[in-house]
Amino acid sequence: MEKEFSFYLDWKNLNNLMRRKCADCAGDMELGDLTAMQIFFLDFLYRNQNQQIFQRDLESEFQIRRSTVTGILQGMEKKGLVLRMSVEEDARLKRIVLTEQAMQLHQAVTSALHQAEEEALEGLTKEERDCLIRLLEKIRNNLSKCQADT
Repeated sequence: MEKEFSFYLDWKNLNNLMRRKCADCAGDMELGDLTAMQIFFLDFLYRNQNQQIFQRDLESEFQIRRSTVTGILQGMEKKGLVLRMSVEEDARLKRIVLTEQAMQLHQAVTSALHQAEEEALEGLTKEERDCLIRLLEKIRNNLSKCQADT
């Protein structure tokens, strides 16, 4: 049977495989109960710990809805990985801060992300990887432009 090209379906399938791969790598690194998105959040928060990060920053960085971010953060709070701390200037704002426990997980998180990425890109040359990044940026820009137009 000939397969019809469907970018969105192929992309969704690839996304599912990548999330599973990330979760598998996390399990191998003793991060087994973390979801792929929690791992991505931990990495982002660690790399930006010198800045005040709010929920809206996570929504923007990962292009996901407020309700999705809320659920991910609630799960991370239950696991003792993040705290929501009031901001002096505006008590309604809550900055997201990694706990000491989360800080200690950073090396394992980095290793899990690196392993998942290397396995996904295995067999691609440097030029192919660079091309892939450029194409992904174009697609992201196209979709961002479409979002801005609506």
